[in-house]
Amino acid sequence: MIIVACGNQKSSQEDSSAQKEAPKIDYYNDAYLVEATDVKQMIENSATFTLIEVSKLEDYESSHVPGALNIWRSEYENREDYDYGGMIATKEKMETLLTRLGASSDHEIIIYDTKGNVDALRFVFILRRYGHDKVRIINGGKNGWTDAGFSLDTTPVQLVSITTPFVFDSTKESIAHYASKEEVIAALDDPNVILLDVRTLDEYTGKMLKNGAAKAGRLPKSIHIDWANTIDYDESFRFKEAADLMYLYESKGVTKDKKIIAYCHTGVRSAHTQFVLSELLGYKNVKNYDGSWTEWSHDDNLPFEIDPKEELVGTPTID
Repeated sequence: MIIVACGNQKSSQEDSSAQKEAPKIDYYNDAYLVEATDVKQMIENSATFTLIEVSKLEDYESSHVPGALNIWRSEYENREDYDYGGMIATKEKMETLLTRLGASSDHEIIIYDTKGNVDALRFVFILRRYGHDKVRIINGGKNGWTDAGFSLDTTPVQLVSITTPFVFDSTKESIAHYASKEEVIAALDDPNVILLDVRTLDEYTGKMLKNGAAKAGRLPKSIHIDWANTIDYDESFRFKEAADLMYLYESKGVTKDKKIIAYCHTGVRSAHTQFVLSELLGYKNVKNYDGSWTEWSHDDNLPFEIDPKEELVGTPTID
């Protein structure tokens, strides 16, 4: 098997008394979600898959799901071809990373993080972009694991040496959910396209400038809906119910009859929103602007909006 579970993992008998039944939510498509209880069973049955926590190393070392490997953003960004960070890694860099992790292109990759799966879904976005669709995220992430009554581990997982390199299936590569800068420029004059800014309110208005961007502001005519409003951060870190999610978007005019291009700072949070709209709610035409505000802000020829004089209270979110 590819996954290696080691350390102080409790037995299923020790955990069973604290296990919680996951709520049943009526999403349009939940095929990319997996419950912690199912992953636990897969581990105990020695199923063949790769388990990955997307987090900073110190967070991973403090505790992680038994058997999980660790990666962080710099490992799947293209920092070679741009003057700024955040763009998705090339296919070749991704294949090298996945080979190092011991992943197989024939088997499933299960991913989670500590932030409502925002980083996990950025990684999923890249995998699906290059043609690997055998991927799921643990609903609730690390919180979902502990909420199900399972223990965490502190022992780093040893990488498994493999002789067959990971290779994406080029016939399955897709840009169906990928938006380039040129596509966003064309959308500025298209009334059938909604540009959806999913950052914090302070970022949207220009009151806050994050590292990496050349200037503060937003794309012209964009609508603001903070991505974090889709997650139950008060308790479970799981996605909110479908009806609540639908109301969140439809109440702001983000409806299924429109083409939607989501963006954030570097395409991380907007990958999460793209997943929520496309998979959980069934929107048919949603894309994630890969370069997002960072790429846009570095091009002085592109228009932008800013209103820094407003007195605002930003919506709490996790970057």
